[in-house]
Amino acid sequence: MLCHNLAGGALSVSMKEITFKNDSFNLSAKKNNFINPCCYGEDVANWFKPQMEALDIDVIEIYQEDWGLGNELLFQGQ
Repeated sequence: MLCHNLAGGALSVSMKEITFKNDSFNLSAKKNNFINPCCYGEDVANWFKPQMEALDIDVIEIYQEDWGLGNELLFQGQ
């Protein structure tokens, strides 16, 4: 995973994977904006954003990839 600082340089960060079970998020209804049929996670990413912002971690971008969704975060300027 790469994070970009405000000066445009890339910082190497170890990627973290979070796995959990919860019936509150969509895991079955395919949406028209999915790149692939398995691109679930938009509702989780939108829930995750204010959780991170409450910890002073800025969510710069929520983006879709062919495997699902990712969040670009900025913590302490990095």
